[in-house]
Amino acid sequence: MFGSEDPGLGNCFAEKIKKMENTKHPLVYKLYKGAQHAFDIKEIKKKTCRTIKAASGAPYSFYDFFLDYNKEAHQKGIADLKAFLHKHAR
Repeated sequence: MFGSEDPGLGNCFAEKIKKMENTKHPLVYKLYKGAQHAFDIKEIKKKTCRTIKAASGAPYSFYDFFLDYNKEAHQKGIADLKAFLHKHAR
C-alpha cells in the first residue's frame, strides 16, 4: 500500500517492487491517489516534512519525506486489505 504522493515510491520503492516480482506468487500492491507516506496513521494531526539522507550510491543525496494522515485512503486501505485476506488467506 503506497500513497501516490509518497516521495519514497519513486526514490526507492519502485526499484524494490521490481525485485520482489516473481512467477510463483503475483505481487499485489495498491496505490492511493493523493496520499502521502504514513497515510494510515491517525495520530498524525498535521502534515510533517522531514529531509531524509539517501543511501550511499543513490543518484540523489537527500529527499523530502512527508507524513500526512489521509482518512479516505486509510479507509480504502482497510477495505482493500480485508478483501485481499478474504480472497487469499482461506
